[in-house]
Amino acid sequence: MRSVAEARLGETEVEELPWCASATHVEEIADSKRHSDARTFDGLELAEERKELDLNEFLRRFLDASGDSLDELSSRLRSSNLIEGRIELVTLALSRYGFRSRDLSALLSKHGATVTRWLNAGLKRESEDPGFRQRLDELDRAISHARNNATMRNVAPWMWHPG
Repeated sequence: MRSVAEARLGETEVEELPWCASATHVEEIADSKRHSDARTFDGLELAEERKELDLNEFLRRFLDASGDSLDELSSRLRSSNLIEGRIELVTLALSRYGFRSRDLSALLSKHGATVTRWLNAGLKRESEDPGFRQRLDELDRAISHARNNATMRNVAPWMWHPG
């Protein structure tokens, strides 16, 4: 891939490359607003374009979009629907929003190895199952575009405070 890029760009000056076009020096990358249609390899918005949320707000939006409840997700029950919800939550929270796995472990009252197992299952399914990837994309869009005043039907009295 590198050789293809080098052949294509030839002897182009660094400052002339599209991602450095408005940069003031070699180490700077152009403003992402200039390339608003830029996406990751799998078509997602760039991480810096995704809304930054704290864990409480992310959780509230996830529960609202998914229809799950925190009590059920953190329970000892193992129905296929609950496991699916846990995998969706963990995959989105850790891989797309960058939360720490230990915070999710504490939030769900689950062992860290369990959270890691759910993450691995979610990442594998995301890469192999288009339906699962589409579900994650829909949840991600709902979380990213939810209004701040959306209802808190699932988590109204509860607040997470990292320890």
